Amino acid sequence: TAREIDEAAASWAMRIDRSSLGEDEQAEFDDWLKGDVRRGGAFARARAVIMLAKRAKALGPDFDPATFDLAAEPAGAIPIIEEPVVAPTRRRLLIGGGLVVAHDQRREAFDKVIFTSPVSVLQHVAGRELVGVANGQGGVEYLGVVCGVLVTRKPLVPYYIVNIADGRIPFTGVIGMSNLVSPQELAGYHLTYLPKYVLSDDPFLRQTDDELRRVFGEGLRVMFPDLDAAGIQSLHVNRAFKVQPLQVLNYSTLVPRVTTRHEDFFVLNTAQFVNATLNNNEVARAVDEFLSDYGDRLEGRDLAAGAPAARQAPRLRGSTVAHT
Repeated sequence: TAREIDEAAASWAMRIDRSSLGEDEQAEFDDWLKGDVRRGGAFARARAVIMLAKRAKALGPDFDPATFDLAAEPAGAIPIIEEPVVAPTRRRLLIGGGLVVAHDQRREAFDKVIFTSPVSVLQHVAGRELVGVANGQGGVEYLGVVCGVLVTRKPLVPYYIVNIADGRIPFTGVIGMSNLVSPQELAGYHLTYLPKYVLSDDPFLRQTDDELRRVFGEGLRVMFPDLDAAGIQSLHVNRAFKVQPLQVLNYSTLVPRVTTRHEDFFVLNTAQFVNATLNNNEVARAVDEFLSDYGDRLEGRDLAAGAPAARQAPRLRGSTVAHT
């Protein structure tokens, strides 16, 4: 029953919280998880209750988040990350493990934090006590992207990717996403991405959505003159100013080397890719290697977390998420 699952999940959560599971216990736990799809969710809830209880105990019975003075920095505090739009200064908060992230005028506690934004953003939002950056011989330049998202009643192309080298077309590719997924997932419509990659400071990124819809619409009419306007359900505009690093000559000398200084803080981003493309397979490979290197710690199964310098450096090229 659901109650029995919850009770078993609570028991496992308490056992894992007390100490790392032995090999036989781990196998038993894995078998228990596989036995019912509901057990994973129940276990996650039980772990969350334990972590929240620990945090409440660490903060004390008089803690009031509405009146808490974030400027107070007690000795031995754990660093937090703050978005610069909220407050440009870095603060710290004493708490029983994990980190607290301040953003959008609120604070949230997390067991682990994996930071995936560019290094330049990392240096703005994380204090020096949390992360070290050994700069290369120059800054890493990023490409931005403006991506039109076209929703139609019929597929635009029968392929997943059509690369474009025609200067008259304002986008650099036609990505037929609905050629990869079932039409049922898109309510019978078809989804096509129209990306345009530019330098992160290109004025194209700052054009209004209406201007970009007009430009992309004109490009569509050039490329698909028979496209019926009535068949277009909608055209949306998305943009990202720093979507991937621009790999130039001697790029490996430009990449900053990042070292985190807190056992619950990790950095993983595309600036770490050297001598590699930035396609989806490469990104998936990097994530797989990251999980292989740090999966035990992320799951709380690494007893050596207190001595992070002993951990093997990851296989990512360029920079590292190893700790000092």
